[in-house]
Amino acid sequence: MEAVQRVLERERKQLLRATAIVNEQLAAVTVELASSSIASSRPPSRAEQSSQQKRSQRLASYREAMRLRQTGLTQEEVARKLSLSTRTIRRWEQAGQFPERAPVPPRRKQIDRWVPYLERRWSEGRSNALALWQELRQLGYRGSRGAVQRWATGQRQIAPPQRVSCRPRLVSPSPRQATWWLLQEPAAREENQSVFVRALEQLSPAIAQAAQQAREFVSFFRDRRPHLFPNGSNVIKPVNCAALLKACARMKELYAAPSLCPGVMDGSKVTCIG
Repeated sequence: MEAVQRVLERERKQLLRATAIVNEQLAAVTVELASSSIASSRPPSRAEQSSQQKRSQRLASYREAMRLRQTGLTQEEVARKLSLSTRTIRRWEQAGQFPERAPVPPRRKQIDRWVPYLERRWSEGRSNALALWQELRQLGYRGSRGAVQRWATGQRQIAPPQRVSCRPRLVSPSPRQATWWLLQEPAAREENQSVFVRALEQLSPAIAQAAQQAREFVSFFRDRRPHLFPNGSNVIKPVNCAALLKACARMKELYAAPSLCPGVMDGSKVTCIG
């Protein structure tokens, strides 16, 4: 157990990432509904408003130009009257209808890939820009706090943050607590804990290997000393440490894998878990 806990203490960042994965799954339904609501009520940005205004002006000029042409004015006369180029009048006539401009793709920003996460946390009631920025930093975001602040300001214009009822969020466990979850029997874990363990082992091969070795050691020991494990659990009840040391030394000979559990199988240190 201590060997696994030491690995987890070195991999604390993975605990935060695994917790984030669990909470994303817990809030999947809430995110879908909230995102749909946000998308349907999102007002146009300043750039979109400016684009719409310019389009309206061009459409008005187009309609006036076509009206003047129908009165018998030449392209040059229409162009002078509307302060446009003859080429523009000619192009409009050749198109046969109002020519829409191709949309300009928006410039990518560093915060863009984090917007789904921000929208989910916003839908859950987290509207503090500093707290959101700190969460993103823990997940790997390297952008500025100001970018998150600007996003939150724009989000408040869409709708005031509301608390949405959803499943309880998982609080990131300590290395010791995460160790217990890793070594528990799968059937004994809660759903959130099982998702956390799977995510953690996928994020960190080192944690997965240490946990697997510890589980193999516990299984090996339990098969030969079942009376030390009440109700078939992975938790060993208090025993005489001298007796446990002797048993571990014997198992070391039988198992022939001294690297399985550093600090325990080498006979130099035995930890009684009570």
